[in-house]
Amino acid sequence: MRLRIALPLLVVAALLSAQGFEDPASPTAPTPATRTAPKPGEADPSVARLKSISYFYIDVRTTENRPDDAELRNELRDLAELELRRAGVTTKELPALNPDASTPQLVIEIRFDRGLGRFAGQVSLSVRDDATIRRNSQPIVAETYRAERSAAGTSDTVLTRDIKSKSRELIVEMLDLMSKPRTR
Repeated sequence: MRLRIALPLLVVAALLSAQGFEDPASPTAPTPATRTAPKPGEADPSVARLKSISYFYIDVRTTENRPDDAELRNELRDLAELELRRAGVTTKELPALNPDASTPQLVIEIRFDRGLGRFAGQVSLSVRDDATIRRNSQPIVAETYRAERSAAGTSDTVLTRDIKSKSRELIVEMLDLMSKPRTR
């Protein structure tokens, strides 16, 4: 009887690890933020770029287009706007016709991984801003800051709550970097 229960669980665990999904609570899971820290005594260029930003256009994207996800996008946009205003950063309306021309742009992207009994997601926060390439001096839109966190839950409701929590953490972390005095 125990073999009947244990064998399917082992198969599911093997399939999940083969696909690259790991339990966020496991000690071997990747670290929450993917942004690498600069070497001691070295300035982080993304932080220096963040310090010069005084306003943001906010864009929230999800990998799925369900009615529940539209509500989640609105809630995340409101959450980001609230945190930015608390920190004294102005927010602007993202124009629907040409969002890529609106910089600096704060992008919150949610990638869902839903399956049979699996409710997980990846929350990414990035800042897209104008940058100039040295070789041809042409301004382009580039990603100047990025941080990620994994979210998980036992249901869609718990996953949504964790996504909101991780999004708030990422925004607060970015705002803390923006408000720290420059060190040389």
